[in-house]
Amino acid sequence: MFRVECFCDDKQLPRLLWALSEFGAYNVTSQPVADNTGARTNGEDKPKKHQREQLTKAQLVELFVKHARKHKLREAAADTIKDFAAASGYAPGSRQYITKLLRDFGALTKIPGSDKDHIRFTRYRVTLSKIKKQPRKEA
Repeated sequence: MFRVECFCDDKQLPRLLWALSEFGAYNVTSQPVADNTGARTNGEDKPKKHQREQLTKAQLVELFVKHARKHKLREAAADTIKDFAAASGYAPGSRQYITKLLRDFGALTKIPGSDKDHIRFTRYRVTLSKIKKQPRKEA
């Protein structure tokens, strides 16, 4: 005799119970699970956090320069910076950090009037020739 334990969604529970009864399983019970973090597919280990190498700010700017030259960027918007963040190992949600860093180094300048409608529509001009060695200090 064996005991079999499995996890399924609420929507799949009736189909699973029906399938087990068709196979001749008896004494089948179901219990709700409050925390299903232990539920994984067969053979799947616990997901590991994505670990990227620690980049300095200057290295990140150098990566952006290579990215901008490769893709021939003249302007950058939020989706462009999200793509760059994902390509360089950062989370796509870190676009604000990257945008601020690139503006501090002079790699991006805001196009005037581009943020009238919404902040996500703000466009930046890519100014690779004006990149500084140290970020500018804002007073």
